[in-house]
Amino acid sequence: MCPLTAVTLDLNLNWARTEQTMRPQKCVLVPGYKGWQAELFNTLAVVPSTGRTVDDFCQDAAEAGDANTVISDLGGDYSATNKGSALIANWELNENLSLKSISAWRYTKAEQDDELDHTALPFLHRTQSVHPQGEPRETDQYSQEFKVTGTAVNDRLNYVAGVFWFSEETKGETTVSFLGPYDPALAGWLYLNAPSTQSGFR
Repeated sequence: MCPLTAVTLDLNLNWARTEQTMRPQKCVLVPGYKGWQAELFNTLAVVPSTGRTVDDFCQDAAEAGDANTVISDLGGDYSATNKGSALIANWELNENLSLKSISAWRYTKAEQDDELDHTALPFLHRTQSVHPQGEPRETDQYSQEFKVTGTAVNDRLNYVAGVFWFSEETKGETTVSFLGPYDPALAGWLYLNAPSTQSGFR
């Protein structure tokens, strides 16, 4: 039998928290081009509610400060929490043979809010946290590896052999995309003709 000192155990624990704001983006008008969606919402909602057009709000955003200054009604954030652990066991079976086991687990919980129009209008949101129906993504990862390394034929042959198993499960992600509405009188029309959408997987 190998002595107990031939076994080495290493335990790794890690934790990380990420908080990010959105990448600066600006709404910029394209000269000579009129988008049909902007015209539609100008007529049905934006102008009746605010007295201004989508182009006016876009111009405000384009002229807001320097390149890193943006206008956004949603904010646009990303947050994530990561936790993980790994146990590495190395067993020197003899002078020419060793066995290593790596057992690992990692957990991630993440959510984000995307501002798709980049103006002060409450328009074109995609979120996992602001909207009540949104839900963050949670992922568990598990892995196991066994590896044998050794030498043979009077040290003229070095070899490595092993097996690896990995499993990942993600649950809870629900991303909600939604429009205005801006004018309560048009709310019914907007939700019937330009409905919110919800997508996700379990």
